[in-house]
Amino acid sequence: MNKKILFLSFAMTLPLTAFAVSGEGHGEGWHHHGHGIEQLSKVLELTQDQQAKLEGIFNQQHEKIQALHKESQTAIKQVLTTEQLARWEELRQHHGEKHGK
Repeated sequence: MNKKILFLSFAMTLPLTAFAVSGEGHGEGWHHHGHGIEQLSKVLELTQDQQAKLEGIFNQQHEKIQALHKESQTAIKQVLTTEQLARWEELRQHHGEKHGK
C-alpha cells in the first residue's frame, strides 16, 4: 500500500516536470512563478478559452498533488520509528532549505 502511494505521488509530479523549463539553472520552472499559462500561450499560441481551461486544469492538478503529498506524508509517518521520523524531518527541512522552500 505504501509503495503504491509513493509511486502515485511520483507519477503525479511527472506532468508538472514535463513543462518545468529551468529558469537560469536554479531549478525554478515556469510553474513556480505563475508564468505557466503565459509561457504556454506564447509557445502554443493558445486562445483565451484554451488559456482559461488549462489554468483550471493546472489548478486542479496542483490541489490533487498537494492532497496526495499530505496523504503520503501521513502514511510515511505511520511506518517510521520515532528515531527515523526525527531524521526524516531533518532531511525534509534540509531539502526545503536547499531548494528555497
